[in-house]
Amino acid sequence: MLIQFGTANYMSFKNETVLSACASADKSHQERLIKTGKDYILPSVVIYGANAAGKSNLFKAIKTAVSYVRDSDRISNTAIPFLFDEKSIDKESKFDFSFFCSSVAFITLLISIAIVIGPTPPGTGVI
Repeated sequence: MLIQFGTANYMSFKNETVLSACASADKSHQERLIKTGKDYILPSVVIYGANAAGKSNLFKAIKTAVSYVRDSDRISNTAIPFLFDEKSIDKESKFDFSFFCSSVAFITLLISIAIVIGPTPPGTGVI
């Protein structure tokens, strides 16, 4: 079960962005939460927002990170960094998962070397 996913310097996400299923300290509806040791996890999450707010890019980040793990023996680096900042273009993209499986919590960190795909924004100095 996915507890948390984070990404940084990927597509529209310059800074670290985290999707978390960790429950807050609010005690209402606690019977609906999934208990993992001393912590509680939400049974589902909802992603909503305005057009062009990054919802699709979040799913693309998850898909990219999963493909790095699943196809690591035959995939080339295809992470698209945040392109609207000169400093971000040359930095690596970051993906991390926290998940729970069979009463054990796992944390996985993936770092991808940035490769620019397609045209670069004007004024970035990248050819």
